[in-house]
Amino acid sequence: MKIQTLSKAGAYRPGADIWVIPELNSSKWSRQIDWYLNFIISRGTTHSPKKLSKTLTHILSENDMKLTPFKLNKQAPLMFASQHRLPNKQTVLLPLNKEKVKWIQSILKLWSGLNHPFIRVFLPPNFTDEEFNSLSPQDSEFLNKVTLVPSLK
Repeated sequence: MKIQTLSKAGAYRPGADIWVIPELNSSKWSRQIDWYLNFIISRGTTHSPKKLSKTLTHILSENDMKLTPFKLNKQAPLMFASQHRLPNKQTVLLPLNKEKVKWIQSILKLWSGLNHPFIRVFLPPNFTDEEFNSLSPQDSEFLNKVTLVPSLK
């Protein structure tokens, strides 16, 4: 069984709750979707947390309290609400791995963790739908709930 591949013209049609895109610098689809989302992905990927104020640091030290800063894994997926700007519920930026199989495994882990929603995967350059089909698990539920969009050249 083969995963359905959409044409470039059908990429923005409704039908999937979650859209998975690669990094902005590696995909024209990602940059277009970021534009439709008013550059929220660009802002989200460059966001850095604020430093603690001197007052708060002083209060913490007076009370012998410690606050450990939250550290984000650079390879962690970033999910953005997009239901008001695109025909989906969320868009997920999933960083590419050097190995295509690991990127597909990350998609499968995301899909499983979100309770098996319909997803649309926008493929990065140099990753064909045939490669995705051959490397992805042949689980019939996964194959029925995933659609692919080929890379823009």
